[in-house]
Amino acid sequence: DGRRVVTASEDKTARVWEAASGKPIGQPMRHKGWVYSAQFSADGQRVVTASLDRTAQVWDAATGKAIGEPMRHDGWVYSAQFSEDGRWVVTASKDKTARVWDAATGKAIGEPMRHGNAVRWAQFSADGQRVVTASWDKTARVWDAATGKAIGEPMRHEDAVNSAQFSADGQRVVTASWDKTAQVWDVPAIGNQDTSDDVLLLADLAEAACGSVFQTSGQAEILKRFPPDQVIATREKIAAKFERRSSGLTPVERLLKWSVADPRRRTISPFSTLTVPEWIENRIKEGTFEGLRAAKLVDPANARLIAHFGLALAKLAVTETTDPNDARRARAEADYQTHRAVKLASDNAEVKKLRAEVVQLLNLAFE
Repeated sequence: DGRRVVTASEDKTARVWEAASGKPIGQPMRHKGWVYSAQFSADGQRVVTASLDRTAQVWDAATGKAIGEPMRHDGWVYSAQFSEDGRWVVTASKDKTARVWDAATGKAIGEPMRHGNAVRWAQFSADGQRVVTASWDKTARVWDAATGKAIGEPMRHEDAVNSAQFSADGQRVVTASWDKTAQVWDVPAIGNQDTSDDVLLLADLAEAACGSVFQTSGQAEILKRFPPDQVIATREKIAAKFERRSSGLTPVERLLKWSVADPRRRTISPFSTLTVPEWIENRIKEGTFEGLRAAKLVDPANARLIAHFGLALAKLAVTETTDPNDARRARAEADYQTHRAVKLASDNAEVKKLRAEVVQLLNLAFE
């Protein structure tokens, strides 16, 4: 709520303070070594600390008194964080492990999550079912929070990984590394298995997309065509199933939902978060001929995109290295595309400006 601040110090204590006055609240929360990190629980009632004395500890935020037993590692503890519901704590340690603990008692849950070097960071997914860790062994990993078992393959960098965090929907992880890069990764969910009904629904969608299916009768194969209303009904059935669901989908479910979404508004692939409009806008900002041409295939009626593509064609036409025959074709195409763009969006100032640039660049007669 912004009314309090918690600090972690080399003086071996963590403290809670009034944000407005800077006055301390409760007693200091004391460790036997530097306190490396301190974090409130979501409800603000508790604090969890991580210390170089090889322990993490949960405390009452109002009084500074310890809750439960210390959570012990065999090396420095770099971070400790609550799950969103406050039931669990996850710790990251120099002893090459991360661990999940019961926040009320300090007892370990599941097996240690082991890396090949120090674990610098660990964080729960929003639903508390998974943990992501970042390690100096040059990898980040996703784990089942309840069991400590690894999920999926390691996310590899060229140097130590300092942090890793889930996206809000839990479908991606972003990592930061000493190799001077950050990387976004798609990550698997747990407990979500593709059902036979979804697999059959995917088969129905494939047949509907083709508009026909081969049926076997004895030794003969008969091509059966689907009437349009049956194709529409299949798509509407799938759309209705996923209308209110946006997270926790299995790979087949994500493919089904994406396949029936509006092609002009959906993401660029079932497993991406980048939408088609965002991707097209990025191609417009880049302004390259190849990028704009690819974008135009995706949204051929986008007037702004068409106008920018026309300008790219015009620039290609006047480039000295362009083959004369290619230049003539590019010139004619630039004229046609920008003229078409103006017809599609006659009130768009940007489109009209791009048309004027092309007219001037190619010395066209301005209509």
